[in-house]
Amino acid sequence: MALAIVGGLVTACLLLSQGVHVMRKGNTRPFFQESGEMSDLQLSLKPGARLPVALLYLIPGAAILGLLVLALLRSDRPGLSEWLTDHGFELAGAIFLFVYGLVAILRPQIVLRWIASPYQDPEARLRSSSARSFIRVLGVILSAFGLYILKTL
Repeated sequence: MALAIVGGLVTACLLLSQGVHVMRKGNTRPFFQESGEMSDLQLSLKPGARLPVALLYLIPGAAILGLLVLALLRSDRPGLSEWLTDHGFELAGAIFLFVYGLVAILRPQIVLRWIASPYQDPEARLRSSSARSFIRVLGVILSAFGLYILKTL
């Protein structure tokens, strides 16, 4: 049962992320793929086609989340809703730390771009391999801390 719930959540998050990526960037390449790996010109969508293609990802992702929430509300587990209200903040914080750590591990240039955006010449810092390694190490620490919080809940 837990595997089905986790699989549903992962699938829904991936579908929603791809839908948002299509809306923002206008191309159909996967959101986790580097922009230089494939030719973006052949995958670009016209402005009128962005919404229908994005809805192909957003509607199933939202439907999966809706079904999981509906199943959670219909379950007759005693104390589940009380536990969620008591530990909701900790659960959201742990999930945020885990996801931010995964972004830092998988796409350190995005985190570096977020950090370097207010400074002069941010592109020089993005090319540094030591900065990317440092961000990846921080990502591992944040993900591990998020998993530790989830384990203690």
